[in-house]
Amino acid sequence: MSEEQLLDRIQQQVADREPVDWDALETQMRRSSDSDERQEFELLRLLDQIAGVNATLQAGDVGDELDRLLTTTVERPADEPGLIGSTWGRYRLDERVGRGGFGSVYRAWDPVLEMPVAIKILHPRFSDEQVKERLIREGRALAQVKHPNVVRVLNVEQHDDRLGLVMEFLRGETMDAIVAVQGAFNEREATVIAEDVCRALAAVHAVKVIHRDVKARNIIRERAGRVVLMDLGAGLMERDRESAARPEGTPLYMAPELWRGAQATAASDVYSVGVLLFFLVTQRYPFEGATIDAIKDAQAGGRRESLLSLRPDLPLWFVAVVDRALALDTRDRYATPADLVHHLQAARNPGKDWKQVLLRSTSTIAALIAFLTIAGMLSSRAFNLTLGRGDYATESFVDWFVLGRRSLLMPLVLALLSGYAVGLALAVRSVLVPAFSIVRRFDRAVVDRGRAFATRLSLTDPSICACWLVLLTAFGMAATWWHWRTLLQAVTSDMATVPADSLAVLAPPLNVYLTNFRIALSVIAAANLAGWYALRRASRTRQRLWPLLTLTEVAVLVLLYGSMQLPYRFIHDEDSARFPIVTWRGERCHVLGQEADETLLFCPKMLPRNRVVSRATETLVPSDAHESLFASFAPSTR
Repeated sequence: MSEEQLLDRIQQQVADREPVDWDALETQMRRSSDSDERQEFELLRLLDQIAGVNATLQAGDVGDELDRLLTTTVERPADEPGLIGSTWGRYRLDERVGRGGFGSVYRAWDPVLEMPVAIKILHPRFSDEQVKERLIREGRALAQVKHPNVVRVLNVEQHDDRLGLVMEFLRGETMDAIVAVQGAFNEREATVIAEDVCRALAAVHAVKVIHRDVKARNIIRERAGRVVLMDLGAGLMERDRESAARPEGTPLYMAPELWRGAQATAASDVYSVGVLLFFLVTQRYPFEGATIDAIKDAQAGGRRESLLSLRPDLPLWFVAVVDRALALDTRDRYATPADLVHHLQAARNPGKDWKQVLLRSTSTIAALIAFLTIAGMLSSRAFNLTLGRGDYATESFVDWFVLGRRSLLMPLVLALLSGYAVGLALAVRSVLVPAFSIVRRFDRAVVDRGRAFATRLSLTDPSICACWLVLLTAFGMAATWWHWRTLLQAVTSDMATVPADSLAVLAPPLNVYLTNFRIALSVIAAANLAGWYALRRASRTRQRLWPLLTLTEVAVLVLLYGSMQLPYRFIHDEDSARFPIVTWRGERCHVLGQEADETLLFCPKMLPRNRVVSRATETLVPSDAHESLFASFAPSTR
């Protein structure tokens, strides 16, 4: 691990108030030749010491205004003996999965219910009855809530003078972890998350509880997709007037009225949801600052980050809803989470939206029909031009549409199969990684090596990634052209005069070999589009892609599609490649087309092979047989 990565990890541990082995890390940092990194290390240690002193003051119920502002979210728990592997009451503690200001959360096994549970156990230094009563209140309040988007509380227990809250064990990831890996969400994804959170808050508010700490880290998305709101540690009963005016929560998510000593309300939680929405689509916060005072000053001065400036691609309705949720004055803000959900749905689906849906659907269908028709027309024109039958072809728009639809079937199936394979691989990984330690270590090693490789090649820049994608696609396309060069030469030559050996590759016995040509190009195109889609998502909130890259990508896709379509009618479409057989002057010929009293023949044994004959002066002996133009060029028949 590099010094830079090590400092990032230490910074995260200090922010989460996790214990840090400073002595061991100091030995490692001494080997660093960068004085700035050593200075940053010492600064982090100093901040950790200050936080420890502050936590000690809070534990004794002594402190200034800053202590009170940081009660639940920045308190650093004291070290405690490990409980992992031991029993607590009837529960076996298997793993610590989280740690906060008041307690640690363990994954445990309940032998009575025979199921895994999560237990939030108070740290030993919190032994006074007032704090215990607070956790009991939290458990009782949560136990009243029966909602799929709120963590389910099973029990509140006391053992060895320590209190614990027993909850369902959730398998998934917190929203901040998902955003850190996946990047910023689009407005649809963020809206779905916010709607589930608002429904959870509505259920919590119904039992007279204000959450007061809605943030990305307190929202988990299970592997099955369920979004769950957790940790009502800062939630207070509305009847608890004595402590209701004390600011609690995470400063970056706290509504401005709370800093002024106002009582927390449903509108305060709405403000936190607004911050959550802002974070999900930008990975930033509306009011930022290095200290609490800086955040308060930014709110007081209205110095807010512009959502539209950070994400100009977001729709205006989404920006307007987030702006109102973040209103500094509660009179301008949504009063309840239900109001926020209502406006999200109304803005996303306005009353006359059925007309827009109808128009959008009609436009999409029309564009698809036009695309398939143009695709069939281009393939047909190339086919007719190569055979020299342009003036004798009698194809309509319907024929072109049908041809285009058939030609795209295999690439579409391959793309779906590729997506299925990727999804299956991810599902297998999601099952095996948590279940087996050896797989977990291997997965972590692969991820670390992948990140190191990406950093070494500057793949953190979307434009550099796009360049690599274009180069790899071009290389794959060129390699495919080279491998099937005889096929491309055959379908781009004048078949009336080209040597017979050049047309042997189009004979029916080699159709499987030729099919692989389109399969190879389809796989390359699917990989290119998947990579480009990922890059476009990444570029929304990071560096913008170079404009020339978009033009290059379009050119690459056109070349891929054209190469895929060029030989289609020669090797796949039976109606196109099979023509009626007639006998003319003792030669077996194919009828390519007719116009007026003339017939265009393709005679494989003659040069040139295309002959225009008049039905008034020439005798054509028809037969009921239809055969591929290139059957006579097969090596076994020549």
